[in-house]
Amino acid sequence: MDKPFKSIDQQINKLKNERGLLFENEQRDKQLLLNYGYYEIINGYKYHFMVDKNNDDAGFIQGITFEHIYQLFNYDRFLRTHVMSSLETLELSLRQAIAYTVAEQISANQNEYLSRRNYRTGHRQYLHSAHREMYPIDHLLRILRGITHANSEPFKHYREDHGNVPPWIIVKGRL
Repeated sequence: MDKPFKSIDQQINKLKNERGLLFENEQRDKQLLLNYGYYEIINGYKYHFMVDKNNDDAGFIQGITFEHIYQLFNYDRFLRTHVMSSLETLELSLRQAIAYTVAEQISANQNEYLSRRNYRTGHRQYLHSAHREMYPIDHLLRILRGITHANSEPFKHYREDHGNVPPWIIVKGRL
């Protein structure tokens, strides 16, 4: 086994003694390695701080600390979290804008807004998800009709209790 288990102390000793990484607060850094793992922190971000990116044994650039690597790891987590949050907000807003426009311009009745006659044809394309050439709108309408028949909530409730899955509900489905 070329990657055997190493205790946190062994990991730190290897980083310090074999690769020249400095530690400003070894106790805190031990806890960070326990919480997030060597692979996530060190292997994920070390290349920016190595003497030779293709040779770990060449070690770290002089003066580089564990904190430098951890700060990059933490900043990346921060960015990913905020980008994902912004994308979720954008997706929610876009779904609701589409639902509102469909209800306002076509109808809130699923039989109307899922009718092909309400949409332009566009261009035929090979759709990998459908495994054939077709108009994208036809594929989308097929998926949306499937959502209206889903046995999950809130689709089942609207179908059974109201006889209609309106656009502001159907946009909650996953395509």
